[in-house]
Amino acid sequence: STRLAAGVGLAVPFDMNLPSRSLQRTFNRAVYDRALVSSALDLLQPFIADHSQSLPAIDWESVNQSTTLQELEARLICPMFGYSDVHDYYRHASCA
Repeated sequence: STRLAAGVGLAVPFDMNLPSRSLQRTFNRAVYDRALVSSALDLLQPFIADHSQSLPAIDWESVNQSTTLQELEARLICPMFGYSDVHDYYRHASCA
């Protein structure tokens, strides 16, 4: 039994394919996608240093060379969690 009576989700990924396609547009890729990937890679460096040996299925050099969020997800998230590709990941991560 639980005392939880209700829950609310804010900014849930309704369909992750939509923002992914939006990030692939020229301006968004040049500005937002680049900034997201650069920040994510900076934040990932301690994780990579701590876990690269325990996750041999991931090509860490390739992860560090990612230039788009979709590349980063394909190179890191998909092999880490067993998705066949980013579209498989997006399907499972979307709430629609």
